Order: sequence, then C-alpha cells, then structure tokens
Amino acid sequence: VDTGLEERQPAPGLYRLLSASLKALEEASSPDMLARGFEYHALAQLGYEPATDQCANDGAELGPGAVFHPLRGGTLCRGCAPRGGGAVPLSREMLRALQ
Repeated sequence: VDTGLEERQPAPGLYRLLSASLKALEEASSPDMLARGFEYHALAQLGYEPATDQCANDGAELGPGAVFHPLRGGTLCRGCAPRGGGAVPLSREMLRALQ
C-alpha cells in the first residue's frame, strides 16, 4: 500500500480494504489466501486490475488452455499463452474464481 500511493494521497477504498484485511487476518484459517485476495483487490483499487473476463492480449474469449500471466496483464487465451515460463495454467474452476 505504501509504495502504491503518493504521500498524503487520499484512497478511502484502499484504506477500507486494508483495514478489513488486517481485521480478517486475526481469524484467517488461510492467511496466504487472504494475502492473495488483498493483493488482487489492492491492484484493482490502484488501477492495475488484471484482465480475467477476456484475453488480456487480444480480447478473445477464454476457454480451455487459458493461463494467468501477471506480467502480461492477466488471463491469456490458449493462442496467446507463452510457450515458456511465467504463466500459470488455469482450470475451469480457477478461472471462475478469478472472475
């Protein structure tokens, strides 16, 4: 949060997210999942929400073979998925969870 904002820049939505996440952390059974959720929503608050509804590269519909690639803007269709590393294959259930 500190590096995503300028000094004294108001961000009430991000503040509420941070506050709620810290309170939830006290009772979280899976702190890692809570942290990932916080990061995802914080990126959205800062204007860096990854694409999850369509391919971040060409806007194509997502289906089998879709991957998540954070450095390429989010979810990529099978045709745009890189052949090398850096991409995380997505099951149908995981894609629904991201969306």
